[in-house]
Amino acid sequence: MERERKKAEKQAKFDQKKAKVANATPAATSKSKEKKALAEKKAVEDVLPAYVEDTPKGEKKSMFHRDPPQIFMQI
Repeated sequence: MERERKKAEKQAKFDQKKAKVANATPAATSKSKEKKALAEKKAVEDVLPAYVEDTPKGEKKSMFHRDPPQIFMQI
């Protein structure tokens, strides 16, 4: 008798949790859909512009464009 009562209580708790999760799921899915839509919108907005080559044809590209030219002239 005691075992059956405990089993029934345990099953009741499980059913309550299951119902609670089922009620909360629609809100969670709508939030996840909103997040996906926002992420897709951001991805579309963050598209990089086309690359424009600014080095004149026939000239080498400088990999040290941040350093002042005096460093290279001293050598």
